[in-house]
Amino acid sequence: MAKRKISFLFLFLLPLVLLMAQTENRQKFFNGFSGGMMLHSGYLFGGQSTVYSETGTLLGTHNMEGMPFGIGGCLRFHLGKHLRVGMEGYVSTLNYATTKSYFSLGWGGILADGYWVFNKWTVFAGGTIGGGRVKNVTLLESTPLDFIAENGSSYREYGVLLATPFAGIEYALTKKLHLFVKADWIFNITHDQPDFAHGVRCYVGLIFQHLYQKS
Repeated sequence: MAKRKISFLFLFLLPLVLLMAQTENRQKFFNGFSGGMMLHSGYLFGGQSTVYSETGTLLGTHNMEGMPFGIGGCLRFHLGKHLRVGMEGYVSTLNYATTKSYFSLGWGGILADGYWVFNKWTVFAGGTIGGGRVKNVTLLESTPLDFIAENGSSYREYGVLLATPFAGIEYALTKKLHLFVKADWIFNITHDQPDFAHGVRCYVGLIFQHLYQKS
């Protein structure tokens, strides 16, 4: 299954790269760079965190659902007329249940997107492939006291390989400053984990760009 997902991602990105890398008028291939920081939220669902005792007895289950919050940023290099490649990275945390349980995902990777400029508006779509690390702390009971061992608690940490398609828009506030909005969906392409929460994340932030004048 993981091989199929990886193959699908490359099949998705390869035509985009080949198409956008072609320049009709042989303009300068490297046209500048852009990057910035952004906040995100959204809605995650589908994960389930189950806690067992050392003897295998089921102690309890929490459904992982709600609005995550996080921060991160990107750096992109503008190639040709419509192609950008670069990197991005984020940290996203979902608090679930009423016991202060949380699911945290830190991830980053290599991005490629195609973009089209319409006056002050820029429309883009692409994808990122990379890796990340999940931390999931599940508490079956509230924890009112500090430095006290809690019953019915679980801690999980594992690495993941991720594919993230995205789409968005930018609005030019000035020539060097853009308002940035995008949405994405993160796919775990290593192997399914029952406590990996899926869903859409929406990002908003500011992008600073430095583009070279066309010759």
